[in-house]
Amino acid sequence: MNKSELKSMLEIKQIPTYYYNLDGIGEVDQRVCLEKEGQEWIVFYSERGKRFDIKRFNTEDEACQDILNRLVE
Repeated sequence: MNKSELKSMLEIKQIPTYYYNLDGIGEVDQRVCLEKEGQEWIVFYSERGKRFDIKRFNTEDEACQDILNRLVE
C-alpha cells in the first residue's frame, strides 16, 4: 500500500482528514503523521510540536499499514 491507496482506504472507512497528515503539508498537530526521512518511513502522533509513539519502517507499505491500524482500531 502506498500513501495514495491509504488515503483512499481512509476515505472509504470515513476517517476524518483531521485525524491524519500523510504529506507534511498543512496542520500536523494532534494527528497521526507520516514522514519519510532518508530511507525510513516514520509514523508518529504529533501534539504541541512533539512526536509521540514513533515507529520507523523500511517500506512505505509497512508505514501505511501502521497508520491504517492506528486509525481504524
